[in-house]
Amino acid sequence: MKKQIFYMFGISPIILRESLEKHLAQLEIKTSDVIIDQSSDFGELRLIIKYHQNQIPIYSQLFKLLHESFNSFIYSEKSYLPECLIEYLKKHNKILSIAESCTGGMISSQITKIPGASSVFDTGIVTYSNASKMKFLGVDEPCLLKYGAVSEQTAEAMVSGLLHATHSDLGIAVTGIAGPTGGTPEKPNGTVYIGWGSQKNIQTQHFIIPLPRLEFQKKVTSTAMNQLIRFILKEDEVVNYYFDQQSTNFNL
Repeated sequence: MKKQIFYMFGISPIILRESLEKHLAQLEIKTSDVIIDQSSDFGELRLIIKYHQNQIPIYSQLFKLLHESFNSFIYSEKSYLPECLIEYLKKHNKILSIAESCTGGMISSQITKIPGASSVFDTGIVTYSNASKMKFLGVDEPCLLKYGAVSEQTAEAMVSGLLHATHSDLGIAVTGIAGPTGGTPEKPNGTVYIGWGSQKNIQTQHFIIPLPRLEFQKKVTSTAMNQLIRFILKEDEVVNYYFDQQSTNFNL
């Protein structure tokens, strides 16, 4: 028995299942050995496909279809996001630093859990208050007063200041409203701005992740890592992420 695993992030498991069923029916493949694994605490999916040696030709067609259909969501065939990010940082000889607000150090914690992280990870800093963002990251007070701590402009300034202070090649910054209080009609609970990139190319994106506080922090952590992986791989198309709470594993 052989096994192929696709590590995915940002796609609804229901949409994945429905699309996969169509591919399986097209190729007349049974569903009994196909599992969508949702056991990750941080929202990654594993699509696990088991098959026999004599089935390689037909399953090769399936794998090609999966890459064509879910290319934006498949980030690895080997590992979860932290391991995958470290692998790409090593491969491209890049050093990473991270500035966190709403995640409180969770992104740095996930990365430093992985053996070998010290070869690519330089600094992880939690700048929770406006004062700390100004002091340690050089975010201008006028920026904070005009746009707010939770804004595209502040996320970009956090990445820029972080890279200037650490001389790292790449940076991630997150600033958001984890709830359950603090939200407004303009910026509800679950609002987050993520910044990532290099000093010459800083990108930001606004997400709404309407989940309880801890689940919100976990999804922000995964999204930030996934966005940086996409940046390293120069995948520029916008991904419409699907955010949901963890549910149980299920077979097709």
